[in-house]
Amino acid sequence: AGGKRGVEIEGAADMGGLHCFSTFIEEPNGDEWLLLEALKAMNIVCKPDEEERKGCSGHICKSVYSTHAENKHMSYIVYVPKDQQEKVDLKGWFEAVNKAVMGDKVAEASTMILGKVANDPDAGKFILKLKDEFQAASLQYLRSTGNFPEAGNDDSDDDMVFGDDFDCDALE
Repeated sequence: AGGKRGVEIEGAADMGGLHCFSTFIEEPNGDEWLLLEALKAMNIVCKPDEEERKGCSGHICKSVYSTHAENKHMSYIVYVPKDQQEKVDLKGWFEAVNKAVMGDKVAEASTMILGKVANDPDAGKFILKLKDEFQAASLQYLRSTGNFPEAGNDDSDDDMVFGDDFDCDALE
């Protein structure tokens, strides 16, 4: 699952010119160690001549989260490749999402930090709500540091669009 998601991330990043990405992945079912394995699969280096590519997104910064099927817990990981760490602060990004979901750091390495939060209604922690908080905090942090375009900052409105009402005969 991680390998296929990595190719999707690579394609979306290439098309949109992004170097940071935030996404959900279902298959780890909220297990933090399976999420780490999924991240590794996302980051596998692709060979250009491979028929079925998997991975390919190791050069893209990413935050990835996964929730347990019964919403008992959520795990999340923030990954920033070494060559991007001058532009994107790994610890700052993780702290932003971790604070938003009121979670705990589980593991840390030079390019990634892994966290987890349990559903705890008494503490106001509802996984259904926290996954939205995670995504919002991730994108807000990236926007605030200039690493993700502002919402609505799309200049494609200036592009000419041809629809059903366009008179092609007028071009002749």
